[in-house]
Amino acid sequence: MSAPELSWDEAVFAGGDWQGIRYIELVSPTLVYVHLARPAAGLTANEVVVTGPDPIEYSVDFPAADEYRVDLSFTATGGHGSWYVGLEPAAGVILHPFFSLAKFVFAIDCEAGDCRESGQEAERALGPEPELDLLSKDYAGFMTLLADAVRVRNRAWSDLSPASLERVLVELLAHHGDMLSYYQDRVAAEAFIDTASQRYSLAQHALLLGQTLREAQAASCLLAVRASVAGELPAGVQVRMPRRPGEAAVVFTVASDAWIDPLLDAEDLRPAQWPGASTATIPAGAERLLLWGHHDGLLVGDQLALVQGSVSEVVEIAAVELANEPGWVADPGDALSTAEAEVTRVSLSAALRESFRAWDEDQPLTIHANLVEARAGALRRAVLPSSASATLRREEVLIRLGRNTAVVARDGRSGAVRYLLRALRVPEAPLLWDLDEDGEQVPALRVEIDGEAWTREPHLHRSRAYDQHYTVSTDNEGGLWLHFGDDRRGRGVVLELEEDGAIADAVPALELVLEYRVGQATAGNIALGKLSEIVPPVDPESPLLGQLAALGELALVNVTPASGGREGESLDAIRETVTASLRSDTLERAVTLADYAKVAEQADPRVERAAARALGGVFNTVMVLVDEREAETLSDELRAVVEDACERMRMTGREVVVRGPDYVPLDVELALCADIGVPRHRLRARVLAALRPGSADAPGWFHPDSLSFGQDLELGELLAFVQRLPGVRSVKALRFRPLREPPGVEVPQRIQLAPAEVARLDADDLRPENGRLRVRVVGLEPDLDSSAWDIEQPLEDSP
Repeated sequence: MSAPELSWDEAVFAGGDWQGIRYIELVSPTLVYVHLARPAAGLTANEVVVTGPDPIEYSVDFPAADEYRVDLSFTATGGHGSWYVGLEPAAGVILHPFFSLAKFVFAIDCEAGDCRESGQEAERALGPEPELDLLSKDYAGFMTLLADAVRVRNRAWSDLSPASLERVLVELLAHHGDMLSYYQDRVAAEAFIDTASQRYSLAQHALLLGQTLREAQAASCLLAVRASVAGELPAGVQVRMPRRPGEAAVVFTVASDAWIDPLLDAEDLRPAQWPGASTATIPAGAERLLLWGHHDGLLVGDQLALVQGSVSEVVEIAAVELANEPGWVADPGDALSTAEAEVTRVSLSAALRESFRAWDEDQPLTIHANLVEARAGALRRAVLPSSASATLRREEVLIRLGRNTAVVARDGRSGAVRYLLRALRVPEAPLLWDLDEDGEQVPALRVEIDGEAWTREPHLHRSRAYDQHYTVSTDNEGGLWLHFGDDRRGRGVVLELEEDGAIADAVPALELVLEYRVGQATAGNIALGKLSEIVPPVDPESPLLGQLAALGELALVNVTPASGGREGESLDAIRETVTASLRSDTLERAVTLADYAKVAEQADPRVERAAARALGGVFNTVMVLVDEREAETLSDELRAVVEDACERMRMTGREVVVRGPDYVPLDVELALCADIGVPRHRLRARVLAALRPGSADAPGWFHPDSLSFGQDLELGELLAFVQRLPGVRSVKALRFRPLREPPGVEVPQRIQLAPAEVARLDADDLRPENGRLRVRVVGLEPDLDSSAWDIEQPLEDSP
């Protein structure tokens, strides 16, 4: 009997016409039953073979009672080791390649002679429920708990003095318990927005709510490049602001390669002038520019920057026409001539937003081509070499692996033990982020392994084992962590590390290179024309040196202000932002009464204010009260608009009724006593102006915005307001009641309104039905006697 060609432990018997051994039953030390998948017809004793560590005699029987069984009788018990029963090919029998051979042993080592797994487990006796004291989950609490337990359970440990070995062991256990308790508390704290302390945890909370956190975003601007030789300006060139000794540099990096044409220098791109028109302007809204001379290097899609003083604007070329036209000159001081001059007419893709003076000797207009985008941040290159003896260039940063900078996992799934780099921290911080074409923030980072670029993904859930993907996360210090795959979800980064070796000694199987930009985000927001110094490469062997030299005399300057730089959100700001996302100004369904009022207020700008009241009843009706701006009654048009908005937002089972307010005009009469030296007629005018509705800019006490639905009016509040006005010695209410009420109490302490009512006092003598207001002053009104209500009474003479 030969060994099978393949070995497959996970094979499943397919059945059908295949013959094979299903299982072996050891009946006694000398009797074995072989259970087959199909009847044994076609098999003879010669096709059933037993092999093992030693020769053994046996006989083969085919019992008539069970045609699916073959009985093997042995003359003696076989020795220890593995024995095999195999089926040999026979005529008309199709053997299954993975079930034609089965292993068994004569010695039964299993309990009760049955090696099959039991589906039942013995019930374990439950011990006493431990007493949990959450206030003692610290080192001191564990020390007390363990010391008490030791004294009760092991009296030999009675000596727990500070110098005893028993005390040392108890302290070690207490320390370990304290650390585990700390980790438990930290994990629990990170599960809630209010207590999370890690930026990564808050980012995950925000992600569940469909939000992304704002990272440190780099500023950007456009640079105008001047070169004496035509050529390509490579990406990665750095330019900075001039600085004084000891001052931190503000560095920008060219974002992409750009072709530089020296014939498109700013000195050559000048607007065409008309003789004598020294005060002419290029107006805002212009869609064309007329340049002096022929400039066939200008192409459709190129950008031009117009700069004059502190004003700049960038335009895109839509069309270019080379023409010869009479009258145009290079200087408005030139004489008028009918001779034709070469000009270039440039059509713009959008009209100018700013106006420019075509000729100004103090602040000349400059037109720049050869524009290239630059982004804030100094460019860095970090390398994790594949050899410990590798030599780095001067500008390269060595990536060092350690407990605080890398996460290394041991992987033994394939049989051989290997180590994978699961996470790596970028060596420098804070790392800047840019905006992509869709307006999403992306880190200013490029990852290469063995010269191949890896792609950043939001997660690795859909990454396959060979996908060169990674994810990023930001820590509390602004440092960036890279997360790599494990050869199941995303390709793994294998490290060469000896067993039990230190992480610092690990080197990757392939060289890992990071290119990124670092800097302070808000420091990049600089004014126009501040960037002018080219930062020379530190490495004398850098290829940038040759590329820059090939351009001849080179100069760069920013022709737009650098803007867009902003710091990342702080932890407190993140907590506020994430929780604020649960509160939206745009309602999707009106649930509460306040929601119905909000729907009405947002339905149309003509709604001054709205309120909702529950009427109850069989239909659970909500009454929405709407006050229309600058209108005495609610118009039918606005009522229909609000009804339609409420109908779309109402909950099932609610009915909505929209109506205007019931205005309650007031009748108010006050009597005043003026301070000594205050003109009485001026005091009356002052009080009237303070009480009348007034305007939105200068509202009075009875302004409509101060009076809402169902709002009661307190007499004490009105008198206190008037009493605080300058020049008022004392005030008394002679009448304070609704205008249309029947005669009764003239001065109640409170005017109560129904839920649909709104108080109104226009104080317009021509429209007294909308509320009357009268202010009387002692000394101006002959029938007004103040003796009965003066605040200060004269002292009686002493006897």
